[in-house]
Amino acid sequence: MRTEQHVFQDLQILCGSPGYVHVIAYFCWRDNTISFDDSLLLEDVLKLHTAERLIRTEMSTLIGLMMKSEITCKLPSPDAMQLMIDKTETLLNELHEFMIKDMTMGRDNISLSKKPERLGIAWREPIFYGGESAYASQYRDLGGKRYAADNSWIYDNKGFTVKEAVSVFTAISEFQNHKIAKWMDGLENTDPDELTALPCFMVEVLDLSKFASIPVSVIQSVFSAFASESFPTNLAFKAVGDFNAFNAKPILKVDDEKYLVFMLYSVYESFYESPFFWFLEDQKYKKIADKNRGDFTENFAAERLALVFGTDKVHLNVNVFRGTTLIGEIDVLVVYADRVIIIQAKAKKLTIDARKGNDNRLRSDFKAAIQDAYDQGELCAKALLDASCHLQGADRKKLTLRGSISKIHICTLLAENYPALAYQTRDFLKYKTTEIIDHPFVMDVFLLDVLCEMLQTPLRFMDYLERRAKINNRIMATHELTVLSYHLTNNLFVDDKADLLQLGDDVSADLESAILTRREGLPGTATPPGVMTHFKDTTWGNLISSIESDGTVNGLDLGCMLLDMGHDIIVHFNSAVKEVCKASRQDRMHHDAVMAYRGGGVTIHCNEESDDSARKKLEYFCLRRKYQQRAKKWFGICFAPDGLTVRFFLTFNFAWEYSSLMESNPIPLKKGTRTGRIGDFKFDLKKIGRNESCPCGSRKKFKNCCIDTWGR
Repeated sequence: MRTEQHVFQDLQILCGSPGYVHVIAYFCWRDNTISFDDSLLLEDVLKLHTAERLIRTEMSTLIGLMMKSEITCKLPSPDAMQLMIDKTETLLNELHEFMIKDMTMGRDNISLSKKPERLGIAWREPIFYGGESAYASQYRDLGGKRYAADNSWIYDNKGFTVKEAVSVFTAISEFQNHKIAKWMDGLENTDPDELTALPCFMVEVLDLSKFASIPVSVIQSVFSAFASESFPTNLAFKAVGDFNAFNAKPILKVDDEKYLVFMLYSVYESFYESPFFWFLEDQKYKKIADKNRGDFTENFAAERLALVFGTDKVHLNVNVFRGTTLIGEIDVLVVYADRVIIIQAKAKKLTIDARKGNDNRLRSDFKAAIQDAYDQGELCAKALLDASCHLQGADRKKLTLRGSISKIHICTLLAENYPALAYQTRDFLKYKTTEIIDHPFVMDVFLLDVLCEMLQTPLRFMDYLERRAKINNRIMATHELTVLSYHLTNNLFVDDKADLLQLGDDVSADLESAILTRREGLPGTATPPGVMTHFKDTTWGNLISSIESDGTVNGLDLGCMLLDMGHDIIVHFNSAVKEVCKASRQDRMHHDAVMAYRGGGVTIHCNEESDDSARKKLEYFCLRRKYQQRAKKWFGICFAPDGLTVRFFLTFNFAWEYSSLMESNPIPLKKGTRTGRIGDFKFDLKKIGRNESCPCGSRKKFKNCCIDTWGR
């Protein structure tokens, strides 16, 4: 019977064919190149998410197998080229089918035999085909920061600085883009017998030096560190999951002046990962390098979070004591309003044995990288709620948390790309939640980087953490960047009746397009159309903006409630504010509107009285309505008559209890409307049909959602 190893051997023979390097060039041009006109559009990025595209791990496999033979650049005939292209895709599809079969068999075995140790082979497919959890620009930029403290060692031992390496890689990117554009412009006039994309990926040292004004010696030093220089090589690469030398040295040397750079993504990734292995060979330096590695993860997390929350809200290396006994350390602690984020950082990788399906190694890797970090975070979270414990900052001064804590988010943070992290977390992570300690969030530095880039205010960031925790395992994607992209475009939501929402990798195209615009300077849309852009200049949007800089518990609670609104309810909210303020301007009296919403609600209030008088009236109306709706939370917002200025807002958050006083003087509900009569103004919104979409944004029919709250 034909086996996976037979397929792999056939691929090796094919990749060793004379002129196969031209096939590699074709695939790299077809599947790794984005072309666009004046501006980068979503449909341009979506071309990288088709089912026919070879993903990076497949491409790396092909190049790694090609390296096992002599590489000849003689151009095959068009028919021979097409035959090799078709055969390559057929064999890769067959290889994928074997992995899918292993995944199914592994899941069936654990289901039938109840033996978790037989699950390992099921992980080979998601690990190999799991998609990219980091952007190329992140490997480049974070690599520069990661090894800044090791700059002297790199210069002394490799002949270039970290900054020079980044400049060389950036120059290669710009040089290749220039060559590809020029090559594509001349395609119509090219003889089919001479058609090849290989020149686009050939880099001549002298040409690159002239193009970027970088000394030849610097370019040669960088290439020497990251280039595979003689072929055949990579002989230990005998099966999927084995060490592939191409991933460590992804530049292929043709001669002293020419190099092939097929995938800049792999070059950037090697720049981020390989130097640490150089340090391990230096017995005197490896301990220093290990400390620098850990410091980078913690410092980078604190730096990015400080951009969101402010430096005074972010604390590094916080020791947790019970009495005089040290019981734990929080790598990064964020305290904002009554919410806390605990970051526990690790610099662990998924080992080769784990990638090949060794179940014991999979579990031990996961424990060392994620479970241990979570357990430490949970210990510290419980200590924060223990009056006998206290905190000490990095300066050895006592750190006091003001007020009570309503929510603690435990986040484990990895410094490395960890394939299939989302799937492994779903299956392996053991954790406990309480009313205060929320579901954990497992992430890497690349996700944290993008989160802080796209959700740049405490309100937006905290709102996302709480949404993500609420959904927890009811949403599935190959990596968390896809979930974030879905949130930015659709306001992260999963219907309570749905067991699982599966997101395809193409959902991440919106975010990918925005990052290319932000980090690579491409012309395009820097923020995906959605939660960050819709209603931006409306009353609702202006209110969100004012709350984002508020910094209080009440403001955070109100902001999260407003962000939880669906499209229709925001439209109604804006209309309510407009009508209430219009009425107040006309008769110079106070007017109100009430909107109940998912177990709570908001009273919109407008008058020209003093703040003290207006506050008392709004408090009265809110408490009456909260009691009538039997709600735990109720909000009040006081607008000035201009409809633009928010004078103040109130939050009432406590459990409902029976009150004889409230019962004796209830506020009547007007049937057929979603608001009642308060004061001198009755605000009626259009009656909603039973089968229409509920205005609360739940995406359920009105009759199955808030009909009892609003009145029949």
